[in-house]
Amino acid sequence: MCTGNVTGKCETLLYYHTSEGQPQPVGGTATTVYYADDSAIGTTTVSFDGVAGSVVVAPSSVQTLTPLVVIGGSVSTTKNERSITFTPPVGTCSVTLVTHDTDGDQQSFTWTLC
Repeated sequence: MCTGNVTGKCETLLYYHTSEGQPQPVGGTATTVYYADDSAIGTTTVSFDGVAGSVVVAPSSVQTLTPLVVIGGSVSTTKNERSITFTPPVGTCSVTLVTHDTDGDQQSFTWTLC
């Protein structure tokens, strides 16, 4: 979902591997979601209970992606694909992932763990 002060527009950028099902982060365990769009990935951040955390972005080539949520724009499941991996600390109650593309669009997604 799109939140906060957005300079561009909201667009579907975040996906999950179709065969693995919708991700549900768990404290202490790595979670991977995917980025795909006509434009290259831009800034990507994650926060755990409002505190900035680390996120690893790497090349990927999963061919069966499903949007976390369709919010508009193009739905591109193979272009500029990247994996996005983060590990919430044990005891985390909320994880928010925000990703931008390089032409001004963004998507954020929040998971509630407790």
